[in-house]
Amino acid sequence: MTLITSFAIYTGLAFFLAGSLWRVFQYSRMPVHLRWEIYPVPGEGAKRAAHGGSYFEDEDWWKTPRHAHPLNEIKAMLAEIFMLRGVWKLNRSLWWVSYPFHIGLYLLIAGCLFSASGIVFANYPFAPALFLATRVFAWAGLALTLGGSAGLLLRRIFDKQLRNYTAPSHLVNVGGFALSCSLILVGAISGTMPPLKDSVFGLLAMHSALRLPLILNLGLLLGSAMTGYIPFTHMAHFIAKYFTYHSVRWDDAQKSKSMEVHIAECLAYHPTWSALHIGQNGTKSWAEVATSSPIATERNQQ
Repeated sequence: MTLITSFAIYTGLAFFLAGSLWRVFQYSRMPVHLRWEIYPVPGEGAKRAAHGGSYFEDEDWWKTPRHAHPLNEIKAMLAEIFMLRGVWKLNRSLWWVSYPFHIGLYLLIAGCLFSASGIVFANYPFAPALFLATRVFAWAGLALTLGGSAGLLLRRIFDKQLRNYTAPSHLVNVGGFALSCSLILVGAISGTMPPLKDSVFGLLAMHSALRLPLILNLGLLLGSAMTGYIPFTHMAHFIAKYFTYHSVRWDDAQKSKSMEVHIAECLAYHPTWSALHIGQNGTKSWAEVATSSPIATERNQQ
């Protein structure tokens, strides 16, 4: 059983990496976006950002090189990643269950890294500290992930507004995390666990002699499956967010020849949206749609 668990762990990691790379490739090849023109942009300096300004305020801005401030972007990214600042501002009641879930996942990732490091540096004097950190991060991560995923599951089931936007896959996602964390916690406190160092080494080295509680194996199997499954679901937003922020919300780059070429390619696409304000079924290009009157198009359809 433990050999199957070890194989599942490596398989889950492989699918996670492959799926994440596929998502990056997919998002990077998306058509050019429409400018949001929402300021301030973190890439601006603190002086302009204070009043929502941009370098477009400068006279003859197109003649002078732009001075970006990447440190401000990094600060904004860290606030969004580790504090979920957008959820805190826009949906605070959801933040109270979403934040523990995300932080719990971060702690679990850190715990896995500490445990692997403990094996690699097993002969060094600081190895016990790495395994101590593993215990702290793993227990805290499991508890927070379980509490957050259970809270999200209940919100999606009982919150009338959120229920309107809930698909069955959403329930499967958060429910899978809640179940896997529950099984791992119960298995870990069963009292029949080998020492942590032996357990980690046995799983990574695929030792057939390692014996773990059945319920713990089931939790690790489900957790590995969830790990490989994440990039292929809407939870891949951890990748999409990078492109949404850098390529859409924060993109105020000056017009360039490469951008003109990209826009020309997109204008040649034929939209097939059924929305009335577009009113096309693939017969007209974006250029034709953009230069026609939506009102006139709607009247012609009627």
